[in-house]
Amino acid sequence: MSEGNGTLKEAFRHHAWATRELLAFCAQLGPDQLSQPRPAPLAGVHGSILETFDHIVCSDGGYLGALTGHRPAWAHERGLGSDLGELAPRADEAEALWMGFLSLPDDAVRRVLLDDGTYETHTAIVTAQALHHGSAHREQICAILRDFGLDPPEVQPWDFADATGRSRWIKPE
Repeated sequence: MSEGNGTLKEAFRHHAWATRELLAFCAQLGPDQLSQPRPAPLAGVHGSILETFDHIVCSDGGYLGALTGHRPAWAHERGLGSDLGELAPRADEAEALWMGFLSLPDDAVRRVLLDDGTYETHTAIVTAQALHHGSAHREQICAILRDFGLDPPEVQPWDFADATGRSRWIKPE
């Protein structure tokens, strides 16, 4: 039997895995590195690693709230994720919530309201934005890590597939 939205579920599994991998890597950083503001050209929208992680995770909660009508309590607490240990369980919860949402019948063109009801779009657009948003901000964190002289973990979908047994190299015969 086919799993509804199976392809999107895999995309969100990668999304959560990539965030967790990067959170785990950043756990080795000191508090000063995690909270160091970035200069304007490097900062993007959110300056420090910690602020950027908080933004990724809380935004997932916001997207889920727009799609389901039930926003996790922590998604209202923007800026209170004061350490990575608080954010990792929230990322796990967001993944579970995405799996629940994606188990519902697909209605890609259902209209949802964002930004306190001032912006209307389709559920498919919010879903696509959530994936893009996480990827873009994880790349910002990787850029900050490279600025620190560190080699960040690879968190692309290929790396997820290799790490989780979803792909493998086949030796030619």
